[in-house]
Amino acid sequence: MVRRLAELFPDRTFHLIADGAYAPMAGWKLPRTEVTSRMRKDAALYALSPPKRAGQVGRPRKKGRRLPCPKTWARRTKKGWKRTWVDRRGRMVQRLLLTRDALWYHVCPDQLVRVVISRDPSGREKDDVFFTTDLTMAPGAVVSHYFGRWPVEDTFRNSKQSRGGRGAADLEGDGARAGRLPRVLDVLD
Repeated sequence: MVRRLAELFPDRTFHLIADGAYAPMAGWKLPRTEVTSRMRKDAALYALSPPKRAGQVGRPRKKGRRLPCPKTWARRTKKGWKRTWVDRRGRMVQRLLLTRDALWYHVCPDQLVRVVISRDPSGREKDDVFFTTDLTMAPGAVVSHYFGRWPVEDTFRNSKQSRGGRGAADLEGDGARAGRLPRVLDVLD
């Protein structure tokens, strides 16, 4: 769908914000599309590969040294956390953010991603780990963008439950295609 949108709107760039199950889309080389999503706390992160030295034989390395996984990195790091206000589902909350650009080779082998760990300063909530392929995005914006997808999720849930919208599993025959227009009309109503 994103590729089709890119064909229809060649002068636009897109920012795809998805749940962690869709994180592998970051490595799909979608045209003019940045991806923001959750990251596994045990994700294997790497530094960039060192440049090939003159006279060195063999193919160039694809990844550099192994970095600590986000969970270990957050546990070991005492300094470097930045206190920031983020928009969490319509509410401004303070979070401690720790960020680093790294290679998540398993998902995105050809490009760096910005990893952001979000910590509740009061310690009541568990740490969250997010990433984005947009290396210019501020860490607070990464967290706010991810939580900004919730109103859309709520809209779809409400259209199914209270407005009689249907999911693809409820449809016969043509499947999801048959239910697409009624659901869109429900959302726009």
